[in-house]
Amino acid sequence: MDWEIEAPSNLHWMPEWRGTMNQELLTRFPLVYERRAPQGLATLEWTGSYTFLGEAWASLAPRFERAGLGDRPKIAIYLNNLWTYPTKTGMRAILGAELRPEEKAPRGFQPMLLPGGVYVRIDRPIRRTDRNDAWRRMSADFQSAAWSFDRYSGTPLPWEDSLTECWASMF
Repeated sequence: MDWEIEAPSNLHWMPEWRGTMNQELLTRFPLVYERRAPQGLATLEWTGSYTFLGEAWASLAPRFERAGLGDRPKIAIYLNNLWTYPTKTGMRAILGAELRPEEKAPRGFQPMLLPGGVYVRIDRPIRRTDRNDAWRRMSADFQSAAWSFDRYSGTPLPWEDSLTECWASMF
């Protein structure tokens, strides 16, 4: 029996997420399993529609620069379930920069430790235009991941040209 959980706003439900995964997506987005060490982050919380995450990065990039974190890999951690969250304007994300071992978060940033463990990711960084399809592929098998995030080699600007690594935890 097929079932689905629709967001009350009907914002994120996509019927193709139900059932068997499209073979084209499986071929286009092969997965790699990888053990990650715990990763310290200097973070800022952001609230709004995930559609506007590029604008969030643009507005917060100067803070990362002033703190000496501009060239560091960046991570966007998604705190709300895209299928069930009731309002697009209240969705929360943590935007962070990776810290070096033993390094502390600069003033004005919250420290966070991304847990180590086994993660799955798309086998390569992908273009923004492919990101939704890549996450659709990931969500089919890993919708209950404790952690799901995008990782970028630096600040993802310009947003349209940024390459994204899609990650999900296996625990």
